Amino acid sequence: MAELKEIKDVKDIKGDKEEYDPRRKREVIKTILIIFLAALLVLLFCSNTIMNKSLPQITTERTTSGKLTERLRGSGMVLSNQTYGVTVDGNKVIDTIKVKVGKEVKEGDVLMVVGTGESEALTAAIENLEALELEYSKALLTPDADYTSENQAIKHAREDLAEAINARDNFTANQDNVEAEMESYKENKSQLSYYTKLQEKLTAMIAAIDMDDYTAAPFEYTGEILTLSEECKNAEKLYQEKLTVYTAMISTAEEEDVENPAPTMVSQEEIAAAKKAMEDAEAARNTAAEAYDAKKSELRISCSEQLANAETEIEYYTGLVSEYESSMGGEGVTLEMLEADVKTKQRALEELITQLEKAQKDNAAQDKLENLNLTSMKKSIEKAKEKVEKLKKENETTEIISKYSGIVSAINAKVGDETIPDMEIITIDLSSEGYTVEITVDGEKTRKIKKGVEAEVLNNWNGNITAVLTNIKNDTTANGNVNTYNGNAVARYVKVDFTYNSANLGIHVREIEIFGTSHSGYSYTAPSTSPIDANDVAYRKPVSTNMTFMNPQCLTDGSTTSFWRTKWLPAYVDIDLQQNYSLSQVILNFTETDKYYYYTIYGSVDADKFDRLYQKGSSNKALPNANGDVINVSGNYRYVRVYLQHQQDRNGGGLVNVRVHGTALGTNTANDRNGSLDDILGMTSWEQSTYSQTITN
Repeated sequence: MAELKEIKDVKDIKGDKEEYDPRRKREVIKTILIIFLAALLVLLFCSNTIMNKSLPQITTERTTSGKLTERLRGSGMVLSNQTYGVTVDGNKVIDTIKVKVGKEVKEGDVLMVVGTGESEALTAAIENLEALELEYSKALLTPDADYTSENQAIKHAREDLAEAINARDNFTANQDNVEAEMESYKENKSQLSYYTKLQEKLTAMIAAIDMDDYTAAPFEYTGEILTLSEECKNAEKLYQEKLTVYTAMISTAEEEDVENPAPTMVSQEEIAAAKKAMEDAEAARNTAAEAYDAKKSELRISCSEQLANAETEIEYYTGLVSEYESSMGGEGVTLEMLEADVKTKQRALEELITQLEKAQKDNAAQDKLENLNLTSMKKSIEKAKEKVEKLKKENETTEIISKYSGIVSAINAKVGDETIPDMEIITIDLSSEGYTVEITVDGEKTRKIKKGVEAEVLNNWNGNITAVLTNIKNDTTANGNVNTYNGNAVARYVKVDFTYNSANLGIHVREIEIFGTSHSGYSYTAPSTSPIDANDVAYRKPVSTNMTFMNPQCLTDGSTTSFWRTKWLPAYVDIDLQQNYSLSQVILNFTETDKYYYYTIYGSVDADKFDRLYQKGSSNKALPNANGDVINVSGNYRYVRVYLQHQQDRNGGGLVNVRVHGTALGTNTANDRNGSLDDILGMTSWEQSTYSQTITN
């Protein structure tokens, strides 16, 4: 009941009208203001935080006094402050140069060795020594005496003697049976002769039967067969005669005289009689032929059987005769004959032994003589060597010693050159005196520097190099040497050759300017074949290299004045013949012909896998041919690679042109891909890609 009453009271409250209270309104307004101010503070704090994160930070420092450093960069030729020129007194010949350009030398080091050169007497003495040594070497190659054939002949003679002695001894041991065996031997030999002759007759008879020709047949076999053969021939002849008569009668009876008919001159009775005679002759011929053929067959069978029997008997008696002759020596052999045979073979053996002993003695004497000759030759060689050494001492060489320490900057001669007084052969930069670098800078920038300023040396690994500005002066050669060519000339390429600099080995040029007007009416047409070699299939073909110092395309331009050089070796050039060729020759022209090269030539069909076609290595120091090294090659290739490995006394090397001879095969003609790696792979730079686009504001 209490709960129900409480609910009723609530309903009563809601149902009553609320009264207006001013204090409550002020409370509400106060609450709203507090909430607004709180929100405003929160928004202000967040705004400062976001702005601080997005705006750049600025810091300040107190100003202090100091220096502002500005770096001037430049490049120039490093020149020694002092050089030492090495000369030789008098006229000498350079025998050896022991230094190279760029090598550091110390005071007292040997720079080169010079002499007076080889005199004619020394040259002759050396040639004589070489000739003596050659003769001595040939004498040493004399083969030792060989007695193989003599020993073999003696061996065979001993065997022959042993057989003769054995035959004699067998004859003596069987003396009682000799006569009986001799009679048997004679009988066997007689039988062998009989059957051999019988074999010849039977063979001839069989051949006569096969050829129907009995002129060479044995008469004892031709009696009946020869008669039947004649009868057969006669019957054939008679038949042919009767046939001819009958045929003639028939022809006569059939002829008629159309203009003057007349009764025939041959009666029917005569024709019938002729026919009857012809038929009888034909029957007789057939009978004779049958009898002849039957006899031939019978006789051939008989002869064949007799021949087979005769061959069997021949084989049997041949064995008996051979057996006796091998053991007893044949018919009519006596003990005296066997004794004489033993003595003959004994003498032959003794003769061979005597000849061998004589040859051995002669060769022994010859060996002694040759040893004496070798001893004499050795003495002559020793005397020749002493003479050469004596002449060499008379032409003694001199070592040229460095007086100072420094770096070799130039070598102005080569081995074999003859020096003259005051000729500077080797130039040495005295590193202890320092170096000078002349650098050209803009005139305005010189106001910021002064003498005595220390320059920064980059890549000074050891920290022991200092550089100080010693002088500032105007460049009086700023405009350069202006050489003007007056005249009319149409040119696309201009080549300037610098051949000499009086100051040092290098050539320095600041700028080359060329003035002219475009010649639009002129067009150059290159020759269809190389001007220097009509058979050159590499003419105007693309050339590439693994070195970027110089464009190698001039190697196939058909010119002998342009050239390609590289600062460093090894390096290679690849020539694309633009199709497969059956190669026969590669011709190389080098920039220098007084220095030897090592190089290798390769061939390829895909510029990936290369086959070695030729190699000139360290065992071949031949100098390049002035007209070009001609190398014979073979194989089917599209790409030719010339790989330069080394040039004598040089770091780099060069070629004037590369010529290739061969026959075009018309295959593998697809164009090479050109352009950069990005072009070939179809790649774009990052700036050109979609990844470089802005994705937010």
